[in-house]
Amino acid sequence: MKCHGCGADLQNLHQSKIGYSEKLTNQYCLRCFKMKHYKVVIPQEITPAQFTEQLASLLVKPNELKHRLFYYVIDIFDIELSRNHYLETLLANEKVTILVNKVDLMPKAVKRLKLQKYFQDLFATSPLTNYQVFLVSKNNTNSLKFLQKQLEKQNTNEQYFIGHSNVGKSSLINALLKQNKQSENLVTAPSFHTTLNFLPVKINDYLTIIDTPGLNREDAWNYYVTPNDLKYLHFQKELLQYTYQIESGQSLIIGGLISVNFSFPAEQKIDLHYYAYQHLDIHRTKTNKSNDYLQKHQLELHPEPQAELINNHFLTYQPKIDVKTKRFDLSLGNLGWINVPNIPKLNITVSTNINLPSRSFQNLLTVRKPLV
Repeated sequence: MKCHGCGADLQNLHQSKIGYSEKLTNQYCLRCFKMKHYKVVIPQEITPAQFTEQLASLLVKPNELKHRLFYYVIDIFDIELSRNHYLETLLANEKVTILVNKVDLMPKAVKRLKLQKYFQDLFATSPLTNYQVFLVSKNNTNSLKFLQKQLEKQNTNEQYFIGHSNVGKSSLINALLKQNKQSENLVTAPSFHTTLNFLPVKINDYLTIIDTPGLNREDAWNYYVTPNDLKYLHFQKELLQYTYQIESGQSLIIGGLISVNFSFPAEQKIDLHYYAYQHLDIHRTKTNKSNDYLQKHQLELHPEPQAELINNHFLTYQPKIDVKTKRFDLSLGNLGWINVPNIPKLNITVSTNINLPSRSFQNLLTVRKPLV
């Protein structure tokens, strides 16, 4: 018997191991039962190597009849870190549909055609050679119906939903189940690695798809905030645009995590547009006071960092502005992004006193062409 939530084999011998359930006749292992019914966040219980081994073992199998299809799920609010270039290399010769997820939470003024072109252009340099892009959302009936139609017309049960942890694979499958008046069995949570095994899911009498374990995400703010504040990193409602007129030498404090600092010719002011979760704490202050402010109020701001990860030393990184567009986005991982005018002599630095590897900090900060 397998757990209906994560796909692990049920066992009743070792409570600390994956798949434990008091009764082997239960639908869910104890871990999934707690996450589904009590919203308890359970840390990942499987190593990155195991995830990679599971996925690689599938991809090395011959696909001579071209029955195997992959649906690569990307989180539109965390584009850079929900991509995996190793996975894209493995999928280079496979038929892939890129599902850009959660698009209904973008501002309503953003045109779908613009987003479609953005992602077509973005993946043009990817190792993927046979792909198409769909914009989807678990909350958008039209996109779900379109997705189901595409799935059904393939006439194969080897259709795999694949991607990083927490990009919404299981949520999309649950939405398809609900659309077909089926029970929403898959467990979803703001923690990583909810699905732990390959899990066939019968959508209706004509369609079975396969949920897969999420690829490990080494760089994410999830690892550094308190469990209660994970909700601030996962957009559930339409994101908001906050506009600030910034002078040189001013900073934006984002939650209790980072300070984004701006420097440019003093006679100017610039307009910033920050796209973020509506309940995120944002504070503007002078850069020479930003570190003091962050340290003083750090445990009062949301998302709140884990107290044991705070230290007195600040790590600072200056992202390279290497785009030629009039404006650009500074992506902050799953904290949203700041849209900035690309003016001469603009310098941006980002500081944190959270104890995280400098490489991870740099990976969380990306300059890109504007999404909106």
